[in-house]
Amino acid sequence: MKSIFAIVFFSVFVSALQHPTFPESSTSNQIPQFILDLENDYIEANRHILELHGNPKEVLCHQESPLRDSLPFSVPDDLFNELFIDNTRFSTPRRGWENAQDRLSEILNCPAALESCSRFYVDIYRHEYDTSHQGPRSPDSTAALGSVMIHPNATMKYRYMGESITPIDIYNELGEQADAPTALADLFVDVLASMPNLQTIEWKGPEGTFQGEHFEKKCSPNAGFRCRLSKICICGQISYSSPVWHRT
Repeated sequence: MKSIFAIVFFSVFVSALQHPTFPESSTSNQIPQFILDLENDYIEANRHILELHGNPKEVLCHQESPLRDSLPFSVPDDLFNELFIDNTRFSTPRRGWENAQDRLSEILNCPAALESCSRFYVDIYRHEYDTSHQGPRSPDSTAALGSVMIHPNATMKYRYMGESITPIDIYNELGEQADAPTALADLFVDVLASMPNLQTIEWKGPEGTFQGEHFEKKCSPNAGFRCRLSKICICGQISYSSPVWHRT
């Protein structure tokens, strides 16, 4: 009898090792993307513990959260001193307007980030729809509609749509409208107006986007910013003249 019990116990033990139990995945145990984008050493070193903790957003975004007491480490006070929104620096491409809107929404729902931020860097690159690539006519008249083909002289993918081959290159996959979504400027204003310690915001984006008089009219009454042009970045041989806002 004892030997049977031992065998059963051992089987259960081995099964538990092979199939460990973790908290169920949900949005509550995900660190907001704008925080991951910081690539902060503290977040990188403790990401696994924070996510297993159950509610990293609550822990990181609320300075008075009692959940912080249960962490084996403290959250650094300067974690959110500098924030950025930039869809150009990651290996996985992102849409410019969409990324800005998503990150701003996350920041607006993170009181600790709003309270701490003193410098805010924004770089929005809008992918234009590229219609210059014309794919080859299908060599196979029996190809199924919508089937993906590879250009013989490149890695460009094309989707067969009968009489024509429609390019589905990365630019068209990420292509966005020329004008920013109407709600995006208001979202920027809400975020900036909620940052009491913000001193400077540096802006790079499509020409005319929230720049000059249009943005200042929306921003100044709430956030008290004034705008001035300043060369803030040199990439290769190209100098970018971009607006930099300073709190008045």
